[in-house]
Amino acid sequence: MSQSSKLQNPLILIALTEGALAGVGCLICFWRGVWPSWNINLPTTLFGALTGALLFILLRKLALLARESSAKWAIEVNQLREGFAEPLAQSLSCRQAIISAVLAGGAEEFFFRGTIENNLPLYFGSVVAAVAFVLLHFGRQTLEWRFISLLYLLVSLLFSTIFQSSNSLWAAAICHGLYDYLALRFLSKGELKLTILFPK
Repeated sequence: MSQSSKLQNPLILIALTEGALAGVGCLICFWRGVWPSWNINLPTTLFGALTGALLFILLRKLALLARESSAKWAIEVNQLREGFAEPLAQSLSCRQAIISAVLAGGAEEFFFRGTIENNLPLYFGSVVAAVAFVLLHFGRQTLEWRFISLLYLLVSLLFSTIFQSSNSLWAAAICHGLYDYLALRFLSKGELKLTILFPK
Protein backbone atom coordinates (compact mmCIF):
# COMPACT_ATOMS: atom_id res chain seq x y z
CA MET A 1 0.00 0.00 0.00
CA SER A 2 1.50 3.34 -1.03
CA GLN A 3 1.84 6.35 1.25
CA SER A 4 -0.78 8.33 -0.70
CA SER A 5 -3.37 5.55 -0.62
CA LYS A 6 -2.89 5.15 3.15
CA LEU A 7 -3.82 8.81 3.64
CA GLN A 8 -6.73 9.09 1.16
CA ASN A 9 -9.18 10.22 3.81
CA PRO A 10 -7.27 10.96 7.01
CA LEU A 11 -10.03 13.22 8.33
CA ILE A 12 -12.11 10.13 9.19
CA LEU A 13 -9.22 8.67 11.22
CA ILE A 14 -8.62 12.06 12.88
CA ALA A 15 -12.30 12.41 13.76
CA LEU A 16 -12.46 8.87 15.18
CA THR A 17 -9.27 9.33 17.22
CA GLU A 18 -10.25 12.74 18.61
CA GLY A 19 -13.82 11.53 19.21
CA ALA A 20 -12.51 8.55 21.16
CA LEU A 21 -10.33 10.84 23.32
CA ALA A 22 -13.29 13.15 23.99
CA GLY A 23 -15.53 10.16 24.75
CA VAL A 24 -13.09 8.64 27.22
CA GLY A 25 -12.63 12.10 28.76
CA CYS A 26 -16.40 12.46 29.21
CA LEU A 27 -16.67 9.04 30.84
CA ILE A 28 -13.85 9.82 33.28
CA CYS A 29 -15.28 13.26 34.11
CA PHE A 30 -18.75 11.78 34.61
CA TRP A 31 -17.39 8.99 36.80
CA ARG A 32 -15.25 11.36 38.89
CA GLY A 33 -17.81 14.18 38.92
CA VAL A 34 -15.13 16.73 38.04
CA TRP A 35 -15.63 18.77 34.85
CA PRO A 36 -13.19 21.37 33.46
CA SER A 37 -14.03 25.03 33.13
CA TRP A 38 -14.83 26.27 29.62
CA ASN A 39 -15.11 29.93 30.68
CA ILE A 40 -14.52 32.15 27.70
CA ASN A 41 -13.75 35.82 27.44
CA LEU A 42 -11.90 38.07 25.02
CA PRO A 43 -8.55 38.18 26.88
CA THR A 44 -8.51 34.37 27.22
CA THR A 45 -9.30 33.95 23.52
CA LEU A 46 -6.65 36.45 22.42
CA PHE A 47 -4.08 34.94 24.80
CA GLY A 48 -4.67 31.46 23.36
CA ALA A 49 -4.52 32.70 19.75
CA LEU A 50 -1.38 34.76 20.27
CA THR A 51 0.40 31.92 22.07
CA GLY A 52 -0.57 29.46 19.32
CA ALA A 53 0.79 31.78 16.63
CA LEU A 54 4.04 32.36 18.54
CA LEU A 55 4.46 28.63 19.14
CA PHE A 56 4.03 28.02 15.42
CA ILE A 57 6.63 30.69 14.55
CA LEU A 58 9.18 29.13 16.93
CA LEU A 59 8.61 25.54 15.82
CA ARG A 60 8.52 26.55 12.12
CA LYS A 61 11.95 28.14 12.58
CA LEU A 62 13.18 24.92 14.19
CA ALA A 63 11.83 22.86 11.26
CA LEU A 64 13.55 25.15 8.77
CA LEU A 65 16.84 24.88 10.69
CA ALA A 66 16.49 21.09 10.71
CA ARG A 67 16.39 21.00 6.90
CA GLU A 68 19.90 22.47 6.82
CA SER A 69 21.44 20.38 9.62
CA SER A 70 22.67 16.83 10.00
CA ALA A 71 22.61 16.82 13.82
CA LYS A 72 20.72 14.04 15.59
CA TRP A 73 17.89 16.39 16.65
CA ALA A 74 17.50 17.56 13.05
CA ILE A 75 17.35 13.98 11.78
CA GLU A 76 14.47 13.31 14.20
CA VAL A 77 12.63 16.45 13.11
CA ASN A 78 13.09 15.57 9.43
CA GLN A 79 11.95 11.97 9.97
CA LEU A 80 8.76 13.20 11.63
CA ARG A 81 8.20 15.86 8.97
CA GLU A 82 8.90 13.65 5.94
CA GLY A 83 7.48 10.39 7.27
CA PHE A 84 4.24 11.60 8.80
CA ALA A 85 3.54 15.33 9.05
CA GLU A 86 4.01 16.37 5.40
CA PRO A 87 2.08 13.41 3.91
CA LEU A 88 -0.76 14.08 6.35
CA ALA A 89 -0.79 17.83 5.65
CA GLN A 90 -0.64 17.32 1.88
CA SER A 91 -3.61 14.96 2.00
CA LEU A 92 -5.83 17.56 3.72
CA SER A 93 -7.63 20.38 1.94
CA CYS A 94 -7.80 23.77 3.64
CA ARG A 95 -11.29 22.97 4.95
CA GLN A 96 -10.14 19.58 6.25
CA ALA A 97 -7.13 21.22 7.94
CA ILE A 98 -9.51 23.61 9.75
CA ILE A 99 -11.77 20.74 10.85
CA SER A 100 -8.76 18.67 11.94
CA ALA A 101 -7.31 21.57 13.95
CA VAL A 102 -10.63 22.28 15.67
CA LEU A 103 -11.07 18.59 16.53
CA ALA A 104 -7.51 18.21 17.81
CA GLY A 105 -7.52 21.46 19.76
CA GLY A 106 -10.84 20.77 21.44
CA ALA A 107 -10.73 17.02 22.00
CA GLU A 108 -7.06 16.73 23.00
CA GLU A 109 -7.20 19.66 25.39
CA PHE A 110 -10.41 18.30 26.92
CA PHE A 111 -8.77 14.90 27.41
CA PHE A 112 -5.26 15.89 28.50
CA ARG A 113 -5.93 19.12 30.40
CA GLY A 114 -9.61 18.90 31.25
CA THR A 115 -9.69 15.24 32.21
CA ILE A 116 -6.24 13.97 33.21
CA GLU A 117 -4.77 17.19 34.60
CA ASN A 118 -8.01 18.41 36.17
CA ASN A 119 -8.49 15.15 38.11
CA LEU A 120 -4.99 15.00 39.63
CA PRO A 121 -3.03 17.29 41.98
CA LEU A 122 -1.85 20.44 40.18
CA TYR A 123 1.78 19.83 39.15
CA PHE A 124 1.53 16.05 39.13
CA GLY A 125 -1.48 16.32 36.82
CA SER A 126 0.44 18.57 34.44
CA VAL A 127 3.33 16.11 34.22
CA VAL A 128 1.08 13.05 33.80
CA ALA A 129 -0.93 14.87 31.09
CA ALA A 130 2.30 15.90 29.31
CA VAL A 131 3.70 12.35 29.36
CA ALA A 132 0.37 10.96 28.12
CA PHE A 133 0.31 13.64 25.39
CA VAL A 134 3.73 12.53 24.11
CA LEU A 135 2.95 8.80 24.35
CA LEU A 136 -0.35 9.13 22.49
CA HIS A 137 1.31 11.16 19.74
CA PHE A 138 4.38 8.94 19.22
CA GLY A 139 3.82 5.57 20.89
CA ARG A 140 6.86 3.34 20.33
CA GLN A 141 8.78 6.17 18.67
CA THR A 142 8.83 8.13 21.95
CA LEU A 143 12.14 6.64 23.14
CA GLU A 144 13.70 6.70 19.68
CA TRP A 145 12.81 10.35 19.03
CA ARG A 146 14.12 11.82 22.28
CA PHE A 147 14.40 15.40 21.02
CA ILE A 148 10.92 15.41 19.48
CA SER A 149 9.46 13.77 22.60
CA LEU A 150 11.09 16.38 24.84
CA LEU A 151 9.83 19.15 22.57
CA TYR A 152 6.26 17.81 22.68
CA LEU A 153 6.54 17.39 26.44
CA LEU A 154 7.45 21.10 26.72
CA VAL A 155 4.62 22.07 24.34
CA SER A 156 2.19 20.07 26.46
CA LEU A 157 3.45 21.80 29.61
CA LEU A 158 2.90 25.12 27.81
CA PHE A 159 -0.71 24.10 27.13
CA SER A 160 -1.01 23.16 30.82
CA THR A 161 0.32 26.56 31.88
CA ILE A 162 -2.19 28.28 29.60
CA PHE A 163 -5.01 26.14 31.01
CA GLN A 164 -4.02 26.77 34.62
CA SER A 165 -3.36 30.50 34.23
CA SER A 166 -6.60 31.19 32.35
CA ASN A 167 -8.75 28.70 34.31
CA SER A 168 -10.34 27.77 31.00
CA LEU A 169 -9.89 25.08 28.39
CA TRP A 170 -10.71 27.61 25.66
CA ALA A 171 -7.33 29.32 25.75
CA ALA A 172 -5.44 26.00 25.57
CA ALA A 173 -7.79 24.63 22.89
CA ILE A 174 -7.47 27.79 20.78
CA CYS A 175 -3.67 27.76 21.15
CA HIS A 176 -3.47 24.07 20.23
CA GLY A 177 -5.93 24.33 17.35
CA LEU A 178 -4.38 27.44 15.83
CA TYR A 179 -0.91 25.92 16.06
CA ASP A 180 -2.13 22.70 14.39
CA TYR A 181 -3.85 24.63 11.59
CA LEU A 182 -0.82 26.82 10.86
CA ALA A 183 1.50 23.79 10.95
CA LEU A 184 -0.74 21.78 8.60
CA ARG A 185 -0.93 24.63 6.10
CA PHE A 186 2.82 25.24 6.29
CA LEU A 187 3.62 21.55 5.84
CA SER A 188 1.21 21.20 2.93
CA LYS A 189 3.19 23.73 0.86
CA GLY A 190 6.55 24.14 2.61
CA GLU A 191 6.03 27.87 3.02
CA LEU A 192 3.53 30.15 4.67
CA LYS A 193 1.76 32.93 2.82
CA LEU A 194 -1.70 34.37 3.37
CA THR A 195 -2.92 32.63 0.22
CA ILE A 196 -1.98 29.28 1.78
CA LEU A 197 -3.78 30.07 5.03
CA PHE A 198 -6.99 31.19 3.34
CA PRO A 199 -7.06 30.08 -0.31
CA LYS A 200 -9.87 31.29 -2.57
